[in-house]
Amino acid sequence: MHMKPTVNLNGTSKAALIQYRLDAITALEAALEALREITPHGRDYPNREALLEAYPVYYSYRDRIQDVINDLTDEATYIDQQGD
Repeated sequence: MHMKPTVNLNGTSKAALIQYRLDAITALEAALEALREITPHGRDYPNREALLEAYPVYYSYRDRIQDVINDLTDEATYIDQQGD
């Protein structure tokens, strides 16, 4: 686990720290939506073996983006739970 930001008087405001993460999550969700356009389909992989190899690559892309979304959500929650 990586270090999470701590809200303090000399740092970025709590609201901004949370908003930056929410903005990044929104962009990543848009990336997930765009990624759906490249979901492997049999019509694009006439060789069945190639199609079967393409699926794990696609799901790996999707899962990595989802992992970042989850991490940023956890960070935003952590920040929000800190005192003002």
